[in-house]
Amino acid sequence: MVKFKIRRGFGKKSSLAEKLSKLIRRRGKKRVEEIIKGIIKREPITILPLKPTYTIIETYYVYEPFAKVNIVSIPEKGGMLGYYVEEFTLTRDEQEILEKLIDILTEELEPAESIEDLKSYVAREVIRLANKYRSVFKLTGSRRAKILYYVERNLLGYGPIDPLMRDPNIEDISCDGAGKPIYVWHKKYESLPTNIIFNTTDHLNDFIMRLAHMAGKHVSIAFPILDAMLPEKHRLAATFGTEVSPRGPTFTIRKFREKPLSPTELIKSGVINELFAAYIWYMVEKRRTFMIAGGTGAGKTTLLNAFSLFIRPGMKIVTVEDTPELNLPHENWVQLSTRVSYALMGQTSG
Repeated sequence: MVKFKIRRGFGKKSSLAEKLSKLIRRRGKKRVEEIIKGIIKREPITILPLKPTYTIIETYYVYEPFAKVNIVSIPEKGGMLGYYVEEFTLTRDEQEILEKLIDILTEELEPAESIEDLKSYVAREVIRLANKYRSVFKLTGSRRAKILYYVERNLLGYGPIDPLMRDPNIEDISCDGAGKPIYVWHKKYESLPTNIIFNTTDHLNDFIMRLAHMAGKHVSIAFPILDAMLPEKHRLAATFGTEVSPRGPTFTIRKFREKPLSPTELIKSGVINELFAAYIWYMVEKRRTFMIAGGTGAGKTTLLNAFSLFIRPGMKIVTVEDTPELNLPHENWVQLSTRVSYALMGQTSG
């Protein structure tokens, strides 16, 4: 309960007290309490709603029926396209149930015998705990399905950006700081702003620390630059705090393609032609040396993955990478990655 106490005396009443008193008379004490609580406890994420003026270009589900994506045209921005996520919303009671359930899960979750199907294991544990505390949670029907979705999303997934990670059409996810929309690179529509915004720098820092822990890495003010690989082999690049990024923390996730593109697919898409593919094949067969160079996101790893198919299956391959990104089908493949150690004077050595 938020208590209001307006001090009188010492002359004129303060302007803040006057405004608060008028607000209480106009909207009622209970409503003002809710407003102040909302200011004190600001939500970490803003999800911008669809407006009636937007034109929906395409709609598809990324996790049916809980999360779907709308590609929209925004007339206020000159017809610019946007990527708008829609998820099942929780009522206030359901949100409280979710928070309590997650608290209990962190205390009572029993260790799994194997991690082959972690999602189904956590779902079983949620149902077990819901039955154990049935008088508190009362999870039935659609409410149970919604709660299970958000438990999976927040504990096992990527929280607010989980729908983006589930979308096979997304190649790149980028956040340039708090108060700005997250951007995605869509295979069909290219660069699009989303309706997901981190409200504060603190919440964004917390989220980056969570991503770092998922990748088994450390990030802090002392070591604010992070380059890591997430569990699904997605590449993560992030900056923490304002030490190296004055405008605030940032992160970029380059999504990993489970099945690399083949030379045939690159030819069909117009990335390379038949003559160039044949030339590279000849170079690989004759064990010639060549270099693939280009800027960030130019497609170096995509080309190297495709060209590796020209290597005969029986050949031994050894790769060394700063961040493991290659995905070769060969059995006789040794994959190595560099390990960075921090020297006394802030320098690094590999």
